[in-house]
Amino acid sequence: MASRQLIIPGGLLLGMGIGMLFGETGAGMFIGIGLGMLISVLLTFSKGSSERNLEKRVAELEEKLEQDEESA
Repeated sequence: MASRQLIIPGGLLLGMGIGMLFGETGAGMFIGIGLGMLISVLLTFSKGSSERNLEKRVAELEEKLEQDEESA
């Protein structure tokens, strides 16, 4: 979780540095922060998807365990 919180400021600083190389610091900062936000959102969605899959798998295993206990 902590590493995901660093994506936006990291993108901002990276964009600022690249912008300074090309003499367009402001534009680089906007591009960097925009990319940082997009990447953060994409990681949030992918994490949510994996959590849902995990919850589904746990529910399936619990159901199977209950069935095994009933048949024993």
